[in-house]
Amino acid sequence: MDGGRSPGLAALLSFLLPGLGQLYAGRPRRALLFLVPALLTWGVILAALAGGWWALFGLLVRPAVLNVLLLVNVVLLLLHGLAVVDAYALTRRRAGHGGRRGGAGFAALLLALAGTLLVHGLPGMYGYSLAVNLPRFVNDGPSSGMPTPSWAVSPSAEPTHAPTDQPSIPASPSPTLPPTPDPSPSGTPFSGPPWADDGRLNVLLLGSDAGPGRWSARPDAVHLVSIEIETGRAALFAFPRYMNNLPMPPETAHMFKDGRYPGYLNSLYVAALNNPRRYPYNDDAGWGVMAGVVQELSGVELDGYMVVDLHGFERMVDALGGLHVQVPPPGVVDPRYGLGTGRTVRLRLDPGCHQLDGRMTLFFSRSRRQDGDIQRLGRQLVTLRSVLRQHDPLEVLPRLPAIFDAAGDGFHTSFGSDDLAPLAEVLGRVDPDRVHTTIFAAPEYPRDLRDDTVERIHEVVRGVFDRPRAPAQRVDCPPD
Repeated sequence: MDGGRSPGLAALLSFLLPGLGQLYAGRPRRALLFLVPALLTWGVILAALAGGWWALFGLLVRPAVLNVLLLVNVVLLLLHGLAVVDAYALTRRRAGHGGRRGGAGFAALLLALAGTLLVHGLPGMYGYSLAVNLPRFVNDGPSSGMPTPSWAVSPSAEPTHAPTDQPSIPASPSPTLPPTPDPSPSGTPFSGPPWADDGRLNVLLLGSDAGPGRWSARPDAVHLVSIEIETGRAALFAFPRYMNNLPMPPETAHMFKDGRYPGYLNSLYVAALNNPRRYPYNDDAGWGVMAGVVQELSGVELDGYMVVDLHGFERMVDALGGLHVQVPPPGVVDPRYGLGTGRTVRLRLDPGCHQLDGRMTLFFSRSRRQDGDIQRLGRQLVTLRSVLRQHDPLEVLPRLPAIFDAAGDGFHTSFGSDDLAPLAEVLGRVDPDRVHTTIFAAPEYPRDLRDDTVERIHEVVRGVFDRPRAPAQRVDCPPD
């Protein structure tokens, strides 16, 4: 008998790599029973990493793949624990310890088992949370798809509108943000879902005012983010909620005189929600028709939309650990800011860089008592750029379960789980300090839309990446 071999050390070795403890005990054939599954597992992990972090991200955000990985993880946990116990018991027998239990060796065994549970338990809890929550937040079921743009059903490849003799008016930049430069024209090739085929990602972002004490949801924040995929050049466009005489998509244009919706942009959701049979967008009648109208307004085909309500947004910011925001002059103050519970409080933010929690970020983005809708839209664009600047998609991955839990029922999207990794990769290419911003506000863009105004909006959105931009100061918030 070999009394020099330590059962505790054998247990720790099999914790580091199942089968090493058996080799240490002098049982190579037995070691293979544990080494082979362990080495195969590491081989699969390395193969996934060889495809790049985005490939791994894509695997981890697919519910079907997650369910398989969870089952495999349980099997590996049992094998790992068995390898630790077996190595300890085998070495004790060969060393001749018999029924005596050495204190140090037994403590090492408990430590190895605790480590095994931790190594498999933490990823298991993370994966379980993702597998449970992902189906709630992505659209993997049957869908009527995005509304058909009017130019896709006409002989021309371009939308047709009444001609106008008025000169084109340049885009109106956000009052709080300077114009931004174009990055280098060279880019990185990208292959992905069908929405990437035209080389441009167009996503509608909607901020809904649904919450406690509110009878319905109205999209008071309507933004279009457009990204040139290969170069990462990006633009944010804000559409004021009070725009009216809106061009409707082909599916619903026949319902209104001249194909125009006469009400405000933010009232369209409720109108569709109250008449779902008239709007062919299945359960997404309200958001579907909003996407169709913004598609007609912008002149570019939308690839999808994302919706977040007030309290979902607040909780998601908290789950991200807050947000650094550069508050532009003159700051923001509201003596009667509503909390959604019938109570009001006085809130104030002075100009400068602030670390904001979810409530204060929502206050910064929503408040308009001191100025108005246009300034509020500018602050919302500042918030979006702050999110892009501070939260890289890969760095957010470990926090996804907490973000999903925080969002609750306050988040909705037309994208499916297969889209998440390519979307994150495209967002990761964007330099947030080089994002062009435009607010389609009066007087440059009258709220009562005519054909000539719509055409000018089309020209701005379609050609946003064709024009050079003046250099802009980088925002040092948070400070380096």
